[in-house]
Amino acid sequence: SSHLFEHLLFKGTKKRPTPKAIAEVIESKGGILNAYTDRESTGYWCKVPAGLYQKGIEVLIDMAKEPLLRKRDLEMEKNVVYEEIKAYLDSPDSRASNKADENLWPNQPMGMDIAGSIDTVKATSRSDLVKFLNKQYTASNAVLVVSGNLDESKVKITAEKCFEGFREGKPKKFKDVNFNNSGPIVVFDKMETNQAHITIALEGLAIRDENKYASTILSVILGGGMTSRLFEQVREKRGLAYSVSATSHPYSDCGVFYIDAGVAPKNV
Repeated sequence: SSHLFEHLLFKGTKKRPTPKAIAEVIESKGGILNAYTDRESTGYWCKVPAGLYQKGIEVLIDMAKEPLLRKRDLEMEKNVVYEEIKAYLDSPDSRASNKADENLWPNQPMGMDIAGSIDTVKATSRSDLVKFLNKQYTASNAVLVVSGNLDESKVKITAEKCFEGFREGKPKKFKDVNFNNSGPIVVFDKMETNQAHITIALEGLAIRDENKYASTILSVILGGGMTSRLFEQVREKRGLAYSVSATSHPYSDCGVFYIDAGVAPKNV
């Protein structure tokens, strides 16, 4: 629901009933408006000239506060999300990453595809979205971040005014994560492509772990640039890959460390 719901918030609010009415407030001033969904949160963001920050705050909170969630918009947006999911399914690197997460965190939310599946999207009703809005989109479950050359006291006044009447709710806790420690797991996913994508996923560190910075530094040393160990050995010395990388992803109570490369099938 999270990913599909994110799409629906751009379709209209009580105050701005069309996608254009929402977007033009930001884009007519040279700004940018967008959103993302990841494993633990959904973020709505905009970038505007400093003098228009009030409009930016107001639009984003309006989207989260009073979305229309019209049934006709839901049915149309499902088609858009279907195509997004198909794009991921056609992408070897996306499939490899999803397969890795599935096996690291089996049968639990952390291991599920962020985009969802065609079946789960198809089964989502408007009533599901309304329930999701009332449960998840609450003031106690939200964080507002404003960055720029601004007066903090004025920003606070604007934010408090925009949040008036927002659903209060109760703080949410993430479900406990169970990491799969059953031993090395090898997953093979056959696709008719010219390149094979390899993903190695290892248990990483949580956001509050004091060693998370060391994990980030390790990812840079291994695969963070042209002087990294993987770049030198896999690309420069052996010419096996165009792209090779290492990344550390910390979450609230768990983490994952990825090593990725795209190679010719014969060089897997």
